[in-house]
Amino acid sequence: RLRLLADSLTGTTMQVRVADANFGPVDEENSLSSDNVRALKMRPPVYPERAAAIRGQGEVTLLVKVGRDGKVADVVAERTNLTVVAPERQMQMLRDVLAKASVSTARSWTFSIPTTGEYKDEEFWTVRVPVNYAFDSRSERYGRWSAYIPGPRQQAPWKTGEDEKATGSDLLPEGGVYMVGRNDGPRLLTPL
Repeated sequence: RLRLLADSLTGTTMQVRVADANFGPVDEENSLSSDNVRALKMRPPVYPERAAAIRGQGEVTLLVKVGRDGKVADVVAERTNLTVVAPERQMQMLRDVLAKASVSTARSWTFSIPTTGEYKDEEFWTVRVPVNYAFDSRSERYGRWSAYIPGPRQQAPWKTGEDEKATGSDLLPEGGVYMVGRNDGPRLLTPL
């Protein structure tokens, strides 16, 4: 997955650049193995009324701390990116509403913890879970330009085992659970 950003230069001239990249696992089997944290019960959040009333859309990336019992020990909204443009005050309200709905719902999720592999004896695991709030399906948006207004990134209060930049973390496909600090797929070795 690549994020391309188009900037208007002068008149009808645009500059397009690769802004971010994410290369996920090579195969689905790897993400279903007993070496990984997997979802057991993940009820999606209800679309917040305040967001729906203004047709607010965006994606909240959650950092979830999973305890040895498979329950959520802590959760933080790492970043809330919007796909609609509005006055700054309204966008901040939208970020807050989407993040709170996501975090509140995530507290009741349960996971299957690793039972094999190098991560099975960890004290806890951190996973990244993207939560999408949109009125149209992702498949309809594929290959189309859309607004992207990144929100500020928040660090987890616990150690996650990865660098601060978290490159490509807001390009993860929705509906997945992605272990933080684990890089099984291909990686970009040069700067974007």
